[in-house]
Amino acid sequence: MGYYEVGSTEEEVRLTRRELVNATFKIALVFKSIRTARTLFVVDHMNDIKPHIREDPEIRSDMRVLSFAMAISPEGFELINLKVEEDYAEAVVRDRTEEPIKKRMIHASQFVYPVWQNFKNQNIELKFQDSDGNLVLTSRVNGDFCESIAEGEIPFSELASESEFEIHSGE
Repeated sequence: MGYYEVGSTEEEVRLTRRELVNATFKIALVFKSIRTARTLFVVDHMNDIKPHIREDPEIRSDMRVLSFAMAISPEGFELINLKVEEDYAEAVVRDRTEEPIKKRMIHASQFVYPVWQNFKNQNIELKFQDSDGNLVLTSRVNGDFCESIAEGEIPFSELASESEFEIHSGE
């Protein structure tokens, strides 16, 4: 539930969690269109803009969370919880499909890398829940390995061999 003002009148809006996720996804698509237009503008005017671009712009933490949530949403996953500490990041994602659970476990296990990309923590943990909210899999990876992938020293295909997997049953 939330409130907004139209002139001097206060209006109330009520959304379910799914409606909020869907609205957020649509808003993200609008921002993606704007970002694409901005990118085209920058490419067309690079010589004029280059002296004004910072080398390493600071990205707000809430935008990192939104970026990760929106990256997994079109693939049929929902971000349930995210905990980020100094050397540790834990994401909990839930399946929103009825596809075979083993296939979805493999897909979700790869999300340790985008968690690392967004938060750059040393220890990354991803907890995957089935569509009923049951914990099915925990994937863990070391941030140094993810950094080696990002720098092109190791291919992304090696991620599974360096990850630790814990399969849960009946939890």
